[in-house]
Order: sequence, then C-alpha cells, then structure tokens
Amino acid sequence: MAVELRSGLGKDGNPNFWYVARYPTRYFWVERVKRNYHNYVNRDAWARTLWANTYERHPPAKPRPHLSGDLWSFGGRGDPLTGEKHQRAFNMMFLDPDPPDIWWIISNGEMWLRDPQTFGVRRVAMAQDDTDNAHRFHIHRTDLERAAQDRFRRQERIWVPKTVEEVPENVDLEYAIAPLTREDLAEFLAENAGGDDEDYEAEVREARLLDEDGE
Repeated sequence: MAVELRSGLGKDGNPNFWYVARYPTRYFWVERVKRNYHNYVNRDAWARTLWANTYERHPPAKPRPHLSGDLWSFGGRGDPLTGEKHQRAFNMMFLDPDPPDIWWIISNGEMWLRDPQTFGVRRVAMAQDDTDNAHRFHIHRTDLERAAQDRFRRQERIWVPKTVEEVPENVDLEYAIAPLTREDLAEFLAENAGGDDEDYEAEVREARLLDEDGE
C-alpha cells in the first residue's frame, strides 16, 4: 500500500515542542512539488523508511511553504534521519534530474543555494541549534518558483549534478561567512536568494492553497 503524506497518522511532530507549536505541520504542496515527495517516500528502495512534510510559514526565514519540504525518517516530523540513510536520501534528491529543480537544500551542516536569475550556486555552512538548524537530523529542500523553473529549463547549459562530488565552475564552495544561525538565515536569503513573491502567490492561488496558509 502506498504511503500517503497527510495529517492524522501520528507523524506531525511533538506539539509540545515550541517550534512545532509555532509552525504546525502541513502537507499542502503545489502539485509539481507534492508529486516529488510522494515519489520519494514510495520508492521501493525506501519502503516505509522516509517521511516528508512542510509546515506553516516554511521556512520562517523565507516562507515558501507550498514549495518547501523536510525529509525525516518514517516516524514523521522529529524522527531523526541520520548517518548513511541521511546521505542516501540527500543524494536521491540532490541528483534528481526531474523538475521541479532545487532552489536551496540544507543537509549535514551545509546549504546549497541556487540563484533564480543567474542559476549560479553558493554553498555555505549552517550553525546548529535546538530546531536542527544545521539539518543533521533531517533534510530541508525548497524548489524553484514556477517562472524561475521555466527559465532554468530553457537554458542551453544547465547544471543538474550527476554526482554529489561534481562541482561546476559556477559553484562558490568557499565558506566566506561564519556558519549561519537561524536568525542569520533570513538576512542571508533576503540578500542572496532572490525570488518573486507575486509569481509564488499566483501559483499557490491557482492551486487554491493560499487560504490554507492563512494568508
């Protein structure tokens, strides 16, 4: 039986933890993003091993809850995804050649951020805290907005990695700044992530999801 990503299965996180209480778990992705997460958790190699969710205002540093997701172990939000399983799950998403393409992804203390205009990539270090800001126990991913996705796929030469070791010339691997705290992340994304609020809201509105986010 296929895994269905939805509430009511005891996988929505500990409601007594302040972060879960402030940002309740949701599963309201736009269809192109939802398709990927359902595909990941239902692959034969991952049978009843992984869980995915989003949450309100996900991530708080730059809310794109309908394009963002967290990958955990099968117990749901808060069930640690670590070690070899974490790395295999990261590889699965990072190397996925099918759209939607990754805007930014955070795993094991690193964030890879793709500029939605130039499509150059930066990699920066993340600091740890009680919310797993360094993402050593889960993986965060936010996908490109629809217009950026279309532009990206129209490029004559695009970088979709074949291995996690493959690094093109347009990737800045230098940690030019200190590891980002949760508080730092909003400023960093505001300065470096770009994005188009109107494009995002238009896609969410067409999917009839805007009201579910309380906006």
